[in-house]
Amino acid sequence: MRRRVHDWSVYLAVEEGRAPSSAELAGTTPWMQRMLAERTAFLPVLELLAESGGTRKVRNIARQRAGALARRR
Repeated sequence: MRRRVHDWSVYLAVEEGRAPSSAELAGTTPWMQRMLAERTAFLPVLELLAESGGTRKVRNIARQRAGALARRR
């Protein structure tokens, strides 16, 4: 239960525009990391996930989305 609460508190912080620390992101579940990588348009979060996401899938999704966002700007 605590992990879900932590997951959602990190998610809500990202939605409010606050980039979590790498330790906060590392403490989230792989599911939440994947959800953030797929849904957020907040470049600092995508860059953190691309560098230190918990799974290769999360890192790849975040890397691709960060690159796409950077090209648009």
